[in-house]
Amino acid sequence: MSNDLMDKHFKKLFKQHEMPYSEKAWKEQKTRLDQTMPASPSLLTKYMIGAAIIASVILAGTFLFNKEKAPVVKMEIEQEKVTPKKTTNPNSERTGSEHHMDSSKNKIDQPVDNITESTYNENKLPANNLSDLSEYNKEDGNKEEEETQLHMPISPLKNDVVNNESHQGEQTIDNNNDDYSITLPEIEALCQGEELEIKNENTEDLILYAPNKEIIIPKKTTVQLQLDTPGEYILSTKNGKERKRFTVHHLPDAHFYINHDIKFEKGLPIREITSDFNGENTWVINDRKFYGKQIKPTFFKKGDYTIQLTTTDYNGCSSSTIQKLHIEEDYNLMAVNSFIPNDIDPRNRTFMPFALTQRDVDFNLIIIDPKTGQIIFESSDANNPWTGINKETGKQVPAGEVYLWKVHIQNPMPGEPSEYSGQIIPIQ
Repeated sequence: MSNDLMDKHFKKLFKQHEMPYSEKAWKEQKTRLDQTMPASPSLLTKYMIGAAIIASVILAGTFLFNKEKAPVVKMEIEQEKVTPKKTTNPNSERTGSEHHMDSSKNKIDQPVDNITESTYNENKLPANNLSDLSEYNKEDGNKEEEETQLHMPISPLKNDVVNNESHQGEQTIDNNNDDYSITLPEIEALCQGEELEIKNENTEDLILYAPNKEIIIPKKTTVQLQLDTPGEYILSTKNGKERKRFTVHHLPDAHFYINHDIKFEKGLPIREITSDFNGENTWVINDRKFYGKQIKPTFFKKGDYTIQLTTTDYNGCSSSTIQKLHIEEDYNLMAVNSFIPNDIDPRNRTFMPFALTQRDVDFNLIIIDPKTGQIIFESSDANNPWTGINKETGKQVPAGEVYLWKVHIQNPMPGEPSEYSGQIIPIQ
């Protein structure tokens, strides 16, 4: 018999076979089942178990949703009153995520009592997420959180002034309470390079916003600053509610040119000196003062002179510059050293220092014979020159002899000597 026919035969026998009913056997089987499986629970118990399962599912979903949708934390926050807080609560037990989120919040609420120096790196700042910020501020999430401080990226300046290139993430204080009072010092407009003293008598730091940097003015501190950068400045509280503006003005240009060619103007030796600045120009030359865009000072003695120019604009800002000028010869009334009494040109026949003919000045001229010491000529009129006649003899002095002349000026110019002298030789 083949295997297939044998399988069919056994299947047919099993289908047709019926076991005889035994009441005793069924009772024994029921007793065994009751011992291994307790009786079915009541309907109320079934409902409570189902409700517990549903509530667990809802809580788990809510927790996962809130974890993904954590609120964004702004680094500048406002609060009615900031007081130090501890981030732990020994009386409460929370899950790791809940403790993580609350500790981050408490850190943001901490006051900025102490400012320490740190290097600013924007890429290292925590994300605007409570959980991320908490991870940034604590080293070990399993340790008890301690009271923390916010650190601002600042660096020391003159007199312990601190410079903050960027203030992202710094805490601000809400000034809505009645006890809050901030006083900002009055600051007038300044000029480039001037020093400024800022006295912060408040209980919180101030910020000075300069054109190229930000400067922290610590509380209860007086600082000295030299403002070398012109532009607009703002002195402000950290939250920006109180602020005062002031300007640091540019300095005017101060540059001038000296014409080194000797010029005589109305018998006086001058140099033309011109400033590039169209505003107020003040000159000082060896303690003598002059005013104007162009000046023509006189130089009576040879030597080196210091010329200082100070320019002042309409803002009252001033700049100064200095140059040196060298004078090679003394001024001597433009007097010649010889004359020709019998010359056909009347300009060559007499002697009178030329400057005296050009200047409106009171003077006295004398001619002295060096051999005898006698005064052979005297005049106080520029139109009465010496013709070579000795007033004692009434005769022409010998040609080729050397005679001395002296001039006394009664009303000299500032810086001018009152007496001049020289030699004169009559020639044929």
